Amino acid sequence: MDVPRNSDLDAAATDLAAQAERATHDLYHRTCGDECVDGPADVYQVLGSLKLLVNSLSRSLPEMSRWLEQKMWSGELGRADNTDSEVNFDRLTDSVFDATTALARAHLISAQLGQELEMAEAASRQLARP
Repeated sequence: MDVPRNSDLDAAATDLAAQAERATHDLYHRTCGDECVDGPADVYQVLGSLKLLVNSLSRSLPEMSRWLEQKMWSGELGRADNTDSEVNFDRLTDSVFDATTALARAHLISAQLGQELEMAEAASRQLARP
């Protein structure tokens, strides 16, 4: 999915994530069969695209963490209907901490995945040459 950096894209983040999921699901089904690609050049191109996809994903994870933290500290997260605000804040901070910790781990893992895909892409470049 090619989205210009400063596009006027109106799609919500949830819609974009759903589109990415559908695209990767379709890619999985395409790669299941014997005729998944037309040749080594296709493998090289697919790996290059997957590397870019993972790198973009990796860059978005810290941004989601920042958003969660900013919204928590600005008071825009959580429920105002809880009368025990201290308990509510403790739960909220625990949830945000757990989410941002998991996102940090996912960021590291996705960065490693991007590096591995880059190495696979580089290795497949030799196969793609006539």
